Amino acid sequence: MKNIIKSLIVLLLFANNINLFAQNNLEKAKELAKNKNYKKAKNILEEIVDKDETNAEAFFILGQMNMALRDFEEASDNFEDAVELNKGNSNYHFWLGRAYGADAQQSSIITKAMLAPKIKKQFEIAVALDSSNIGARVGLAQFYLRAPGIMGGSIDKAMEQGKTLLQLDEPNGRIILAQVYQAKDKPELADEQYKLLLTKYGNDKKYANIYNAYGYRLLNQGKTEEAIAAFKKQIELAPERANSYDSLGDGYKKAGKIKLAIEQYKKALEIDPTLRASKKKLEKLENEN
Repeated sequence: MKNIIKSLIVLLLFANNINLFAQNNLEKAKELAKNKNYKKAKNILEEIVDKDETNAEAFFILGQMNMALRDFEEASDNFEDAVELNKGNSNYHFWLGRAYGADAQQSSIITKAMLAPKIKKQFEIAVALDSSNIGARVGLAQFYLRAPGIMGGSIDKAMEQGKTLLQLDEPNGRIILAQVYQAKDKPELADEQYKLLLTKYGNDKKYANIYNAYGYRLLNQGKTEEAIAAFKKQIELAPERANSYDSLGDGYKKAGKIKLAIEQYKKALEIDPTLRASKKKLEKLENEN
């Protein structure tokens, strides 16, 4: 009996040591991630899940690291593990949908078709689990807007999400509604949404992405200089975001200002060397000029 008790104590101490190791290293990985040391954070997280395959949070954060490193297929695997371990977590389902979507963007048409229902399903589950999950509602609305009808796309359903978002998060709701009106070929209603956004949130750093959406809207209308001004405003509000410079690069490229476009793509890559879109555009412009 004494031997059995001793064995149980040893097992409990061993389990506690593993838990302590995991918790300490999880906090260390979070801190590294906050400082954008994604590879180091990833290494620590991989060590955690190797020792404990039941740590849903570690799998989840590992997925986020792989997303940051643009390894979307690996990120999908990590989020699948997190979801399997904690099916009731809305955010885990949302990020799994995001990973599938990012993977689809760089895949063949056949793979896109295979991933489409999986993207939709994860966003729908995330919303069902937490109706106030803004990211999941935005993701679902974007899916409805971009996917063809045969794959589950629906402008009317995107409109429903936009209206719901309007009550939960007005800026994101109005951006979705503007995109819906664009899809419905109602430019005056789309412009109305952007005007309301700029009036109410035009100087709020939290909503710098308004200028990104508005800038591309202007580019599509052929209003290149106005688009460039919008992208510059985005940089003013969010100078730490690589995408801000990538967008301005697109504006300059459209205006035929190639040297300036190259400068912006380089700035984007200085902030985020893994930004594939900037890399491709920069390589193309440098080869052509």
